[in-house]
Order: sequence, then C-alpha cells, then structure tokens
Amino acid sequence: MKSKELREKRAALLKDLEPLANKKAAEFTDADRNMWTEKHSQLVEVDNDLRIVLQQEEVLKSRALSEGKDLSNQDRRDIARYSFRKAILAGLAKTDLDGIEAEMHQEAIREAKAYGGIIRGIGVPYLLLSKRPMSRASTGQNITTAADGGYLVQEEPLMYFEALRNKLVLPGMGARLLTGLVGDLPLIEGGSFTASWLAEDAEDTATKVAFDEFVMQPKRLQCTGALSYQLLRQSTPDVERLIEDELVMAHAQGLQLAAINGSGTAPTPRGILNKVGIGSVVGGTNGLAPAWSHIVDLESEVMIDNADGPSMAYLTNAKVRGKLKQVEKATNTAQFVWVGNEINGYPAVVTNTVPSTLDKGTSTGVCSAIIFGDFSKLFIGQWGNLDIIVDPYSLKKKAEVEVTVISYGDIGILQPEAFAAMKDALTT
Repeated sequence: MKSKELREKRAALLKDLEPLANKKAAEFTDADRNMWTEKHSQLVEVDNDLRIVLQQEEVLKSRALSEGKDLSNQDRRDIARYSFRKAILAGLAKTDLDGIEAEMHQEAIREAKAYGGIIRGIGVPYLLLSKRPMSRASTGQNITTAADGGYLVQEEPLMYFEALRNKLVLPGMGARLLTGLVGDLPLIEGGSFTASWLAEDAEDTATKVAFDEFVMQPKRLQCTGALSYQLLRQSTPDVERLIEDELVMAHAQGLQLAAINGSGTAPTPRGILNKVGIGSVVGGTNGLAPAWSHIVDLESEVMIDNADGPSMAYLTNAKVRGKLKQVEKATNTAQFVWVGNEINGYPAVVTNTVPSTLDKGTSTGVCSAIIFGDFSKLFIGQWGNLDIIVDPYSLKKKAEVEVTVISYGDIGILQPEAFAAMKDALTT
C-alpha cells in the first residue's frame, strides 16, 4: 500500500475517532469503548505501516535521484522549490540548511562519494542541475488567477546543464557535453584496420592496430565571484534566475577556456590549441595576417589525415572575424574570406575565449588563433554536482558576499588529427 492510501485510511480513522475524543471517558457506552479500542488499534497499526512505507519511498526516491530517473509530479514540484539564493543565505548566516535545500545537500554528499569528491560548502546534486522544473511566472504576476499569470506557470525543465550548454559555443558546433559522470572515462584514440584481398583458401593475417587510451578524469574547476547583500535580500523569480545565470556563466567560461586553450599542465586539462598531434599552419617568423592560403592549408591539414567528420567548422575570435571580412580570396574580386557566418562553406563561430594575445617572434601578445576541425571529436566531461562555498568576510566593506563554485570536469580530444590551428594570425 502506498503512503497516499495509508494517509487516506488514517484520515478516515481519525474522523471516526474524533466524536469519541470529544466525549468524557465516563460517558462512554460499551459500544463506544469497543469502537474506540478497535479504531485506535487500527490507527496505531496504520501509523506504523505509514512510517515504514515513507521510509521505503525515501530510499527509492534517493536511488532514483542518484540514477537521474524521471520524477513524479510531486517530486518535480518539490525540487522546483529549490533556491540557490536561500542556500547561499544559509551559508552566509552559518545556519543549517532546511527543507528541499537540506535534502539536496545530502544527495550531493552521496554523489560526491561516488567519485571520491568532498563537499566543502553547500552541495547541489546532479539531478537538481539536470532535471529541475522551473515556474515561468513573471515578477509581480498572480499565478492563482489565470489572466494574471497563471497560464505562465509550467513545469518546464530549465536545467542548469542545459543552460550551461547554451552558454558554451562548443556544443553547438558538435562538441559533446557529458554530464553526471562517475569515475574515470577512457577514450580510445587512433588505430585502424587494414583490408586485404585474399584467395578463396588463403588465411588472413591479423593486422596490428595501434590504439592509445586517453582517460578523462575529474579535475577541480573553481570559479569565484561576488553577489551583493542587497541582491540576496530580494526573493523574486527574476533574482533567482539572475543568481543561477551568474553561476552558469562562471562554470561555462572555465570549461570553454580549458577546452580551447587549456595548457595540459596538471591539474589543468589540455585544450585543442595545446594538444599534441593537431595540424599546424604557420603564418611567419613573426606572425602574419591571415590570408585565403592559410584557410586552404587548415582544411588540407585535416583532410590529408582523413580526419574530416560530420561537425567540421571554424572557431576563432572577434578580431580575426573582423580581419577576414576584409580579406579577399584574390585581389580585386570582392570575394571575401568570411561571408555571413561561414568560411569556405563551413560554419564559422566566434568566441573571445579563443586567444588574441599569443606570441610569435617579435610579435608579442598580439597573435590570434584560428581553429578548424571536426568538433564532434571534442568531449567536455562534468562529474556530478556543484559545491558552493560562501565567504561573508572578504568583501564585507563593499557589502558583497564572495561565492565560490566548485565542480569537477575534464576535456578529451578523441582524434587530434581532426583539428588544425594557426596560432600566429595578426589582425592589426
């Protein structure tokens, strides 16, 4: 029997007992005493059953949470009440979490143990970040009246990781964002089979296939920012969304920087530009303005290695885009290298995370990178949950709260030959 049915049975028993509870014991008839004994005994039994069933449901719910399974409507409504602002305020006041924030904190602790992590502050579990439904009613609307905003309330999954995906340009280019990972994730790089034509009775010789294993492992990504006391005192949906957006943006910037230009020096992941084995196109001893020939060479570097794939695209910064929009393929043709959002028929994407301060010879701090490749070979991994640490002291003179968000991620490139880069493009 489910808890709902037991609660209904308990309510009926209480309704039957209420008239007798209001009578004096001395006024009880024999029938009253028999009824009281029978109904009260049933009530005690139902209470015991309900306690056990609630515990069972909690265990099953926790298991579903850790596995990311779909939630019931009630569970979704409960999780929708989670407030980053309320959790941060609890950390600010050094008070214990309560309600849904406390439940989610405990779930985050359980998740962290799965991959050897530790929650130092306020834990936010993977399930909350990946399946959270949000009320979409605007500030000031009355959701109880349909015409005043009730129609705007939906259980629409506005997910942290979906928002993170939208902040990153790389998933839109084909890169794969892997969330909720547990343990190490090995990727197999390279290797190929060789086919041979054989006579009917000839025996095939096993070909030696060279594979390299690259293991993605959880590495700590820590982002720190500030929120004002005045902002945290507000409790509107818009403020909740603003705080979440700040956390998402900090997380996205850290992951994207690592994926593009991570140094690979422990504990930093290695990004595309520093990956050994990608194709290289050189402008000059001291760098060079990008030209049509460099674009052709970038594409050739990938195609020569038979590494072209389904998500071929260019990635660079705004300075290079501005330059290539003025560079002709050939003199006096009015056919420019960058047209619309494409270069030579391939999508061209801009983010200023692609560096424009690289060095080449005497050109110090002014060189930009241009990347071309199959972005489906790029993996962005994220392990489990977030850990939010609140520091009310460092910025107290500014009436601000320092908030640090800790997550665990890594970058993997399945086939380096699928990418090529020019790292000494001059734009001025």
